[in-house]
Amino acid sequence: MKEKELNKEARRMLDLIESGTTSMTSENIAPYYVDINTYTDNELFKLEKQKLFKERPLLMAFTCDIKNPGDFITNEDTGIPLVITRNKQGNVKAFLNVCRHRAGRLIDKPCGNQSRGFVCPYHAWKYDLDGNLTSITGEETFGEIDSSLHSLIELPAEEKYGMIYVQSTPGPAQSIDDILGEELGPQLGSWDLGSMHLVNRGLFDMPTNWKLAMDTFCEGYHFGPLHPDTIGASSYSNIMAYDQYNYNHRIGFPSKSIIELKERKEKDWDAFNHFSFVYFLFPNITLLVSPLFVNYFELYPGNEVGEHLTRYSLYTRREMITEEEKKEAQDHFEFIYSVVENDDYWVSENVMKGFRSGLHPYSVFGRNELSLINLHEAFRESVGLDPSGVRLKR
Repeated sequence: MKEKELNKEARRMLDLIESGTTSMTSENIAPYYVDINTYTDNELFKLEKQKLFKERPLLMAFTCDIKNPGDFITNEDTGIPLVITRNKQGNVKAFLNVCRHRAGRLIDKPCGNQSRGFVCPYHAWKYDLDGNLTSITGEETFGEIDSSLHSLIELPAEEKYGMIYVQSTPGPAQSIDDILGEELGPQLGSWDLGSMHLVNRGLFDMPTNWKLAMDTFCEGYHFGPLHPDTIGASSYSNIMAYDQYNYNHRIGFPSKSIIELKERKEKDWDAFNHFSFVYFLFPNITLLVSPLFVNYFELYPGNEVGEHLTRYSLYTRREMITEEEKKEAQDHFEFIYSVVENDDYWVSENVMKGFRSGLHPYSVFGRNELSLINLHEAFRESVGLDPSGVRLKR
């Protein structure tokens, strides 16, 4: 984002701090009561897995993850085994990670490079980077088949703004611009996400519903109470600048150091050193953007309604060259991982235990948690349910 826009957001946050308030929804909407079936109903869980994770495009990679022809990543977190690669023309392709012979898995590694294409380890059938069947082992004994009818099963994939979206099932798919909208797409593109540098990846396999885990990323009301010695020590609690982009949103969280800007002329501000943006990209992505780092969280439903998987990846926005810089990046990764594991997901796991009891009937979202209200209405509407149906009568 341009300096002028960053300064505008800093002024907005300073105004919130001075007035002792935060972004809020109207009084006629909150408090907002959410039935625990939102997190525990198995039929709703199955519907979400189908509609949200298989039948719509999801952000699954960045341009920097597969920069060169033959680079690939695999993903099976939607329940569909995928391989995402870049062909010789530089275009992104996504395929079912399954050989057309006997459904053997083509690639059993999370990432790498296959510049010569893919070879099935079962019977060595070969495919090029466009998914075409190019060779059948022992064709003289196997018998002649039409290779054009046995290409890899291609899936919708699009690359824009440094992001790669893939749909896990064939058929028509929304474009990235349709998903993000006219304003959010270019804004994300301004962060140059396609040129980031991977630091490390981590995994959380948690006994809690995926939406319950997502809730922890969507408000700063808990910063002080839950993170007093970490996030709460450096950032304001219960102050956020919220913007909604259809089903997506952005939250600006100010650091306590932002007060220093009041002592300077705006032309001398280094505004973005005093706050960070947290984006929610529907339905399962949290993207925390700061001056140096991008923290990327992907949340996927597990096998059961009370299980989920979070993948955490840390990227730097510029290359870390010296050993000191590399250590700084790794230290940041370990810090964020620890905070999420020991605080956010500790709470989420225990909340899920309370919901499983069947005795606690609802959660309550306040006016200052409008991000969660909009989030849950979007979840319902997107699977064909009444968005206001999540509310309980008071």
